[in-house]
Amino acid sequence: WASTYFRRAVEQDPTKASHWFEHGVSLDENGDLDGSIEAFEKAIALEPTHTSALHNLVERYHLSRREFDKAEEHYRKALETSPRDLDILDHLTQLLVDKRQYEGAEPLVRRYLSLNSENEDVMNRLGIVLYQLHRNVEDIDEVERIWRDLLATRRSGVYALNLGLLMEFKRKNDTAAEA
Repeated sequence: WASTYFRRAVEQDPTKASHWFEHGVSLDENGDLDGSIEAFEKAIALEPTHTSALHNLVERYHLSRREFDKAEEHYRKALETSPRDLDILDHLTQLLVDKRQYEGAEPLVRRYLSLNSENEDVMNRLGIVLYQLHRNVEDIDEVERIWRDLLATRRSGVYALNLGLLMEFKRKNDTAAEA
């Protein structure tokens, strides 16, 4: 029933970004993905720095619609207005990993970790990015250190699996180098 009031607020004053944002949240909660995206876009058009609307919009493109290019465009706009926003950095780096754009993800993951080095998921993401890039021995050594540290502080099957894959990779490379 709240959605009726949010719709009415938009109808009575369509120039308020906050009205469009609340209407978008309500539409999303009621399963209207297209309507919520439209409402969030209108909120941003009225107030380009409306971070909540930006967050919601990019999450709908990234996680709900899997429209990665459109999501990346909006994440980057959101990052321009909020360059230290950890949620935006987190989601953008995950998106770039999903798109297998590891070169672009690395500096953003490192920026995130410079602001908050305690996030295990983002630390693991750095390990994944460096593992995929494996440009040199130093990258692989850093990946090993990351996953060993994560495994030491938190017993997780994911970290153990990642470390096992890395050790197998190193063994194969050592065997190939000896041949």
